[in-house]
Amino acid sequence: MSKSTNYSVEGNYFTNIPGSATTWSWGIAIRASGPFANVIKNNVFEKITVGIIPEGQNANPNDVYKTGLKYRCNLFVRGTIKHSDILLVDGSISREQGECLGNDPSAPAGNLFSHSSTLPSSHFDINIYPGVVPLGYSINYYHHLVTSNRYIFLLRVSEIATGATANYVFRSQCNAAFNSERGCDEGPIPTFTENAIEGMETKEEPSVLDVNSILSVPNLFETNILELEK
Repeated sequence: MSKSTNYSVEGNYFTNIPGSATTWSWGIAIRASGPFANVIKNNVFEKITVGIIPEGQNANPNDVYKTGLKYRCNLFVRGTIKHSDILLVDGSISREQGECLGNDPSAPAGNLFSHSSTLPSSHFDINIYPGVVPLGYSINYYHHLVTSNRYIFLLRVSEIATGATANYVFRSQCNAAFNSERGCDEGPIPTFTENAIEGMETKEEPSVLDVNSILSVPNLFETNILELEK
């Protein structure tokens, strides 16, 4: 989607074409939604290189990037996302992803991450490419209790490449428990991939893909882009 706003992308299933020789693929590419509240929620991403790629301004700098694009209740099927579940290649999204409101299960972000690899630099659940975000920008990510579902936790996030280790993404655990029926206010994850999701584990480490190989693809955001009407 390019320069669209006032949208909610929900209830979709994104995967690669079976038998395709393509070495890169992504589910949703977002370009320049502007400083408005938009949401990507309750989608499933499986067997692709990157789940979601936002680029350009997708948050409001006038309120310190609080208002903007948010991700809620999406499922990145475990062990199947090669590079990053969410990859911010340039610009911004809302810095407030979810919130903690006591035991309210609808308040945290509620995404289930793939945890596709724990090898250094081979996979990130949220990856902010170094040097592309506004000065001082970071994301506050609020998740459910890890004991209720370990995949709600951001296992690996990108760090600022400076002498002093610091994070682009700060993780906070809420007191609310997660379950598939009421873990998110958007309802349960779509059931059409239930058989593929149930019990899915993989010991095979995905191949390491450099983000530059993704960005070098011609017309990344101009090819097969769905322009939504406002």
